[in-house]
This record gives sequence, C-alpha cells and structure tokens, in this order.
Amino acid sequence: MPRRRRPAAPLLIPALLSLLALSCHRAPAPPPVLRLGYAPHDHHAPLFVAALGAATLRAMGSPYLVPGSSRSEYALRRGDRVVATVQLVPCAGGRELPRRLAEDLLDMAFGGFPAFVQQIDRGAPLRIVAPTMTGGAGLVVGSSLGVHDWKEFVARVRKDRRPLRIGYRADGAVQRLLLEQALAGEDLSVGARIDDAGSQVALVNLYGAENLLPALRNGVVDGFVGVQPYLALAEEQGVGRVVTDLREAPCSGGGACAVPCCALALRTDFGAAHPEVVEAVVDMARGASRYLTDHPQQAAALVARWLGTSPEVEQRSIPTIRFVTELDSSWNRGARGWAETMVRSGGLTGAVATALKQNRLSEAIYDPTVLRHGRQRR
Repeated sequence: MPRRRRPAAPLLIPALLSLLALSCHRAPAPPPVLRLGYAPHDHHAPLFVAALGAATLRAMGSPYLVPGSSRSEYALRRGDRVVATVQLVPCAGGRELPRRLAEDLLDMAFGGFPAFVQQIDRGAPLRIVAPTMTGGAGLVVGSSLGVHDWKEFVARVRKDRRPLRIGYRADGAVQRLLLEQALAGEDLSVGARIDDAGSQVALVNLYGAENLLPALRNGVVDGFVGVQPYLALAEEQGVGRVVTDLREAPCSGGGACAVPCCALALRTDFGAAHPEVVEAVVDMARGASRYLTDHPQQAAALVARWLGTSPEVEQRSIPTIRFVTELDSSWNRGARGWAETMVRSGGLTGAVATALKQNRLSEAIYDPTVLRHGRQRR
C-alpha cells in the first residue's frame, strides 16, 4: 500500500508565526537627515556651543548634538532619543545661506534676517522659525587713521578729499545696511567705486569675512564694517580699532539703527514633513543662547575651539552680542522698521511688501508654529 502523507498544515503554522513575528519587529525607520547651514563667525555661536557642549545642554534639559564620523555629521538628541542626523554645512554668510536654502541645498540655516526676508519677498518657500541675535557688529578703522570714535570718524570723512574706503564682507550683509543708514544720518554720500569723486565713503566688497583683516592690514581699505570675532581680532592684532558699535550709530530720521541681525530659518516643506526636528533645533538653539548669556566666559572657550580663535578674543567678542530666543518687542520693532525702510527704497516689492501694507508682516515671514505657541511677545 502507498504511504499516506501527513498534513502539511502543522508544519506551516510555526513558519507562518515566525514570519508574523518578524514583521511585527521590523527595524525602526532611520531618523531624518537635516542639512543645517551656518557661517563661521560668532553670530552663529549657539550652534558651536551645541556641537561642543553636549553634556552641558543635556544637563539643562535641552536637545544637543553628538559628534558622528566627522566634524560635519552629528546626531541631534533629545534625552536619549535620536531625533535627526544633522549635516552641518559651512557657508560664507551674506546672501549665500538664504540662497542655498531657497535652492533646496539646505533644510534649515542660521543667517541674516534681512537676507532671509528678501528671499521670502521674492517668493522663496522659506520662513523664519526663531530669532538668534542682535548686536555684535561694528566699524573698525586702521590704527594709523587717528580716529577713536564715531564723531571723529565723521569729521575725518568730511575733511578728506578722497573717499574713505570701507570694506564689507559680502552683498546682503546686514552690517553694510546699518553703515549706509548711519552715514545717511550724517548726510554723508556713499559710493561703490573707489574712484568716485562725488562720494565721501566708498564701500568695497571684499568677498568674504576672511578678507577683512588682510585688506585692512595691507592698506586695501581704510577700515571695514563687520561682525565678531573680526572686530576683536583687529584690536588684538593691532591693525585696527573699533570706533562704534553699529547699534549706537545714528540713522537717517534720528535715533539709533535697529535691525535684527541673525535668525534661524527653514524651508517650509521640511518644516511640514519634520515638525519634531524643527522644534528640537529651535529648543537646542534656545538652550545654547541661554548658556552664552549666563556663562559668557565658559561659552567663549567653546566658540574659540570651534573657530580656531583664542579664548581672549572670544571673551571680548561674546559680551558685545545680545543672543535672543524670543520674538520680543525690540526685535519686532526693528523688523518692522527695517521692512518699512526697504519698501520705501524699493528693496522689497513682492510678497513681504504686500503683507506689510495689509498689516500681515508676521504671517508672511515667520513660521506659523512661532506664533501659534505664543513665542511672540508683544
């Protein structure tokens, strides 16, 4: 008689149960990748503190960065949980960071508030998600010029037959805008060419903050307008003297120039897809900013390590910067005043200009979560 086959079902059941168990315990999806841009100067110091001060930020209850396989790759953690893999992307600053963000080469970036707003005005899918800092910008003149303060600088400009050559780091730099406003407040004429006989001050694009000190040292310019730590470095190296903090320089119409300097911005598509990552980055920046404000000497050591400067330079530099974490009334006044000035001059003609006329400036330039969670102080 032929041998009877046993039913296959009993053998299949354990295999099916094993497959089911495996499907229920699949490996979790990898964390999202965040391309985060910054410029290598003190205005973006909260990022450097976050990258080098993980233990401190964690003890404060803030998200923090843990180094990966290279200086440019980090794990963004909240407690013990990895929120994102962060690729830090250094840029020259000026208009480059907002431009890269607009071109989808970055997901988030620290950068100049005016340059971000100009990209938004042109229709770029960007929004500002948090303020970062104000201040930390000034006018430096060569030590041989014999000028010690703003009043003496103005007198020297009026006296000289040739235009004084003042360098700046890049088109779109906030510091150039502040200087132009201050010069207009003194009724001094400004040109973009050294040989322009009709100008009292010639503004010279030096194409990068790293060129400010060499240009002054070699006599290419008589001074420069820039950000920290280049102001402190000029004095430490004996090549220049800070004659004014740009927050104290007068503007046309009277009063002091007040333009928000740096902010943290994002692409709206990234924000919509990864709100938890955005919130963690903002909270990390807030924690680092608090540490910079409360412990400037310790923070200066971290910033010096990142930038390759000396702790002494950073101890001069960091106290001149006001690191901010909220859209407070001072920031908002400066933002609105700058936008109104740019609309009058024709520098803003698109989406932001329209929103300003409709009293919707905040809606146009800020990420909705900033406003929804009550982070804007009136």
